[in-house]
Amino acid sequence: MWALALAVVAVLYGMWKLSFGYFTIAVGFFVFLAVGAALESRRLRRLAKDRQEEDLCTFARAFDRRSIDPRIIRAVYEGLQDHYQGFPIRSTDRFVEDLKMDNEDLDEFIADIAGRIGRSMAGVAGNPLNGRISSVNDLVLFYIHQDELGMPDKTLQPASRVRG
Repeated sequence: MWALALAVVAVLYGMWKLSFGYFTIAVGFFVFLAVGAALESRRLRRLAKDRQEEDLCTFARAFDRRSIDPRIIRAVYEGLQDHYQGFPIRSTDRFVEDLKMDNEDLDEFIADIAGRIGRSMAGVAGNPLNGRISSVNDLVLFYIHQDELGMPDKTLQPASRVRG
């Protein structure tokens, strides 16, 4: 939708200010953007359709739940679900290539999830995965190497069992 609006603005501006050559280049550029956006949207819809049966349980099965804190798995999955508006996430999804997340957004996301699960971001330089996070799986493993701050966000705590 945004590409169409930009194309309209470019056409109007080109008709008013630019010579025909510049106008043609501007229109071609915006058509290129619109086609790229449409193809990416189609790719994501196709992926979502192929993954329609996948959920948190499917995602969690990709990890060794005995050695990885389930709160990490859940927080990463839910954070990505929020970020991608319910798009089904797999542990093998790559941030740049598959999810189109740039490094700056990834850094913000990492810090946000660390806060949700009560992991410190201090000492990141000593983490063996520092600077090497390319997939969702790498991100989950990254948090294992970060120190715990204490009590994580209570919204991610497992329900307490009351004995009666």
